[in-house]
Amino acid sequence: MSGSKSVVSLNGQARGFEDMPAELVHRAQRSQRRAERELAARHEAERLLETKSLELFAVNQRLSQLNSELEDRVEARTKQLDNARKNAVMIGSTDDLTRIANRLNYSVHLESRLAHARTHRGAVGLLLVDLDGFKLVNDTYGHGHGDELLIAIAGRLRDLTRANDMVARIGGDEFAIVIVAEDTLDIAVAAQRFRGAFERPVTIQGVTIEPRGSFGLAISPDHCDNSVDLQRFADLALYKSKSAALGEVIIFEKMFVQAYEYRQRMETEFRAALKLGKIGLNYQPIINSLSGKVEAVEALARWTDSLGVKISPGYFIPMAEQCGIIRDVGRSLLEKALSETGPWLREGLIERVSFNISPIELLDPGFTSAIMEALAKADLQPSHLMLEITEGAVVHNVDLAALVMNRLGLLGVEFALDDFGCGYSNLSTVRKLPISVLKLDRSLLVDAVTERAARVILRSVVNLCRELGIRSVCEGAETEAQSEFLREIKCDFIQGYASGKPQCATDLERSIRLGSRPISPSDAPVR
Repeated sequence: MSGSKSVVSLNGQARGFEDMPAELVHRAQRSQRRAERELAARHEAERLLETKSLELFAVNQRLSQLNSELEDRVEARTKQLDNARKNAVMIGSTDDLTRIANRLNYSVHLESRLAHARTHRGAVGLLLVDLDGFKLVNDTYGHGHGDELLIAIAGRLRDLTRANDMVARIGGDEFAIVIVAEDTLDIAVAAQRFRGAFERPVTIQGVTIEPRGSFGLAISPDHCDNSVDLQRFADLALYKSKSAALGEVIIFEKMFVQAYEYRQRMETEFRAALKLGKIGLNYQPIINSLSGKVEAVEALARWTDSLGVKISPGYFIPMAEQCGIIRDVGRSLLEKALSETGPWLREGLIERVSFNISPIELLDPGFTSAIMEALAKADLQPSHLMLEITEGAVVHNVDLAALVMNRLGLLGVEFALDDFGCGYSNLSTVRKLPISVLKLDRSLLVDAVTERAARVILRSVVNLCRELGIRSVCEGAETEAQSEFLREIKCDFIQGYASGKPQCATDLERSIRLGSRPISPSDAPVR
């Protein structure tokens, strides 16, 4: 029935509400409305459940994303902390400049290697390496060049290490190399390999530097079995290497301990003697070979220790260089020499005084002003002074030496190249340096009287000086026959026992004024 409400009867046939009693209609309608509400509620619940499910899914997806991001951040932060820890360890164990191990790292490694060697019957070598002349590089070219030189040498040494070896920078210009091997021979061979790091020049910002090193080696268990003694013994070997100045690897010997104790006593005494003005001078005459006149004198340092023993300049001058007081020694003795010979020079009794200088002094930035101040203090002219240098002392810095010498030469100071012909002689050095005098070593004269070859060589060198416009002085003339030969080949000046031994200023002045050949009754050789 269209448009009319109906209900279902109990027998299954549809009946309209109008056919039902009112109470049943109301009940049926309420039931219908309740069913409709329940259906609507169920639909709403399903809708809400679906919405919430979608929201929960989205939240879950977001939580998964956040969890993944958190895990990534935790992992990244963990890596940062681990890298920071490793970096801190590296900073604490690595030298800032050279990026090799520092002293702390080296000490730990040395102890570890020694402990391992004691257990496994191995050998451990400690090679100490000192970069000679490093201060001179800093003073001459600046600290930037010095730093670059250290970096270059450190890199070379590091490249030569093996798996269990270590190279460390333990001081300004000092390196330590821990060498692990099965036996002593292998360690000695390895030490020579590290020495090779100094055999090639280093070019820094257009400047070529010839690196030089000293090397001291101590080995465990041969010399000791602990790090303290190993370090001390390697130090003593290094000291011996520096004293010899030959760039050789020196292996520790027990006698080094006694030598070191003696050296320490000598250094202490020498410092005290210098402070008290007890380093003296003797003077040896330099004779004009034609006139026989004393034209100049050479000032020679002399020192007698507290036991009354005369110590050779060949010992205490290198000692002064190595312990860093050569500038004070040189300045003090130059002022003394100019003071004692000043009256002779002003009077014209002699023409000049000759004074030996160390390469450390020559290449010192304040050297020129120090020389001029000393001359002014003594009221003398620069032409009164002849400075003597050795070829071997300047061969590694010829250009810089020439610069300083030219500067003083323009002021009137002259230079002599000493000991020419003694082992190392290079005519190119003579050509590069502005020298006025070439001093021929006694070794050229020894056999000249009896051997033709020796005579030819000496005559040729004297002739070469003449051709170059350089005055020649031959040292070591101890006999009249040698002096006569030097006059025969026209050597300009003669210096030696035949013409006069080194004397104190008073005795030599008396001899010169009397016009007699200045002879000292007894004295040690000049060199």
